[in-house]
Amino acid sequence: MRVPSGPAPEPENSGTLEEQIARAMKVKSAADSWIGVTCVLTGVVCVVAAPFTLGTSLLAFLAVAPIAAIGCSATESKRQTELLKIIARKGS
Repeated sequence: MRVPSGPAPEPENSGTLEEQIARAMKVKSAADSWIGVTCVLTGVVCVVAAPFTLGTSLLAFLAVAPIAAIGCSATESKRQTELLKIIARKGS
């Protein structure tokens, strides 16, 4: 069985309401870092391939914005879920 390293995570419902909201707003989606890597790799490949494709590879830069938007949507969805959990705990 794998034992997590580092400090033990704080319970979700510890602290004041403001602290819980601040923690929920710092949450990131698991896919967020991979989407960032994908955006960077797309940019690098576009620039490196430009001389070999007569500049047409630069059109792939148009894909960076939608990829980044997917990452933002995933992160905001995760934050909303965390905030809804706080609301549900306070309401009960």
